[in-house]
Amino acid sequence: MTQELGLSAAQKAAIYNAVLQQHAQRTPRNPQTVPVAVGAPVPPTIELAALPVQAAADDSLATDLKYATVEDNVVVVDTIKMRVVEVIHRNTGP
Repeated sequence: MTQELGLSAAQKAAIYNAVLQQHAQRTPRNPQTVPVAVGAPVPPTIELAALPVQAAADDSLATDLKYATVEDNVVVVDTIKMRVVEVIHRNTGP
């Protein structure tokens, strides 16, 4: 069973802001293909991006995590289990 990462509001905000900054470099967008629910399976054909360095710096698990943007959400995926482990919404703040 997949559980949420247990990120603090500050960590979520840091990841969301780092993704927004990286977004200018054209991160993958998968509007209808990545489920926006923790624990949901993610098809291996989905294009995922590596977490930005500044967002992943303080988490040793970050090497197994990638993300996709779905509307205004950042969906974090465990690439080993191919399951959603966190959904970070636009209005997340510290």
